[in-house]
Amino acid sequence: MEEIKKVLHKYGIRLQDMYNSFGCDELELVYDKDGIEMYYAPDYMYMDIIGLTTEQWHQLRKLMGEIDHLEFGNDQIQNIITALNYDREQMIKDRIEWPDRMRFDFTEDDVIAIPIIIGKLKSNLNSINLKEVYVIDSAIENYSFHTFDYDSQKRKDYDKIHTILENYKSYMDEHREEVK
Repeated sequence: MEEIKKVLHKYGIRLQDMYNSFGCDELELVYDKDGIEMYYAPDYMYMDIIGLTTEQWHQLRKLMGEIDHLEFGNDQIQNIITALNYDREQMIKDRIEWPDRMRFDFTEDDVIAIPIIIGKLKSNLNSINLKEVYVIDSAIENYSFHTFDYDSQKRKDYDKIHTILENYKSYMDEHREEVK
């Protein structure tokens, strides 16, 4: 799947630009290995991928970050919860220290929303809405930036979570545009 991802990036293709079928546009074979063929349509800038199993297609979607729901491992969920708790504590300290300072919340009140989000993380990721994704992403960035060295493994673990969240936000924004 990593090789396929590299080919897609080389041609500037995102998953939304691909079809898992074979059309009649003029195509160039750009990848042929292990029964998987990738055809590039230069006139229309999309990619046909032939030969992926359902599981491989799922792996590719996950690898490309183009998912219609959030997928995190248990360790990642625990890291998110740690970051959310840290962010909530910082917000409470800031509100006590500077009560008149203007607040920036993604929800009506992130301090109140964070325990609700943590409950959703523990029970069902699919119930998290886009505003809550912004709260999580903000907490991830704040926590990793203020807690870990840039090159540390823990920081890289949080960067992976941030990438998944960014891809999810892009995916949701694109689908919101399609609905309009």
